[in-house]
Amino acid sequence: MKRLLKTAGVVAVAHLICFWLSYTLLDARWSNISPLQFFGIFPMPAPSHFEVFIQWVFIILGAPFSILLDGSSSAHLMPALVLCSVLNSTVWGVILALPIYGISKKFHELPPDHSSESHSRGI
Repeated sequence: MKRLLKTAGVVAVAHLICFWLSYTLLDARWSNISPLQFFGIFPMPAPSHFEVFIQWVFIILGAPFSILLDGSSSAHLMPALVLCSVLNSTVWGVILALPIYGISKKFHELPPDHSSESHSRGI
């Protein structure tokens, strides 16, 4: 049981780090628009492939509790984002830890010892 909790904790922390890293990269790389672009006088620059990839990573890692952020005001966005990221990390940690634990338990089982059979047959 301790091994399952340790695995869930490691997965949850890794998820939390990846989520906030993708948020930081999006925040740093997001194009700042000028008022002329905002009002449609100049076209918006197309996002790079890297920005699109990081945005998808952020969306996927934000599931399932990112739905709680819909409709939240900008004043409460950061506390809600922190809360959702912790809840998401917990859910992802538990969900991914179960198959990891099962697979590792299966591969850590020792095969039956056949050395006693070979000695009994005189080999």
